[in-house]
Amino acid sequence: MKKLLLLCLPIAFLYACGPGAHKTELVFDKKTDGLHITAVKDTFNAFKETYYVTATVKNSGKDIANAFLVTAQYIEKNGDITDETTAGAGRAIAPGDSAKIETSYSFPSADRLPYKVKVSVKSTGF
Repeated sequence: MKKLLLLCLPIAFLYACGPGAHKTELVFDKKTDGLHITAVKDTFNAFKETYYVTATVKNSGKDIANAFLVTAQYIEKNGDITDETTAGAGRAIAPGDSAKIETSYSFPSADRLPYKVKVSVKSTGF
């Protein structure tokens, strides 16, 4: 009887914990010319209930990038865009340089995170 109890307790504990959070897919255009994104990472701060998406933006053009925006679109499992955040660097990026831009959005828990995040960069003027 003890063996059965010891076998059933871990299984019951796993079921009680629930399925947990899913993995969020990060999608961005992998072009290599002009103003483009070279890397994207995400983190969730459960204490602040905030989901951060950080994009590394590189300027491969010949001109200084003075104004640009990084946009993160949060996409649900069924493909619907639920939310969108936008952030700028607050400074210019010289040709050949790069900058990390962070966007954030509030999600109440890790299981409410989007299934996909599409990140893009758009120049608003040179």
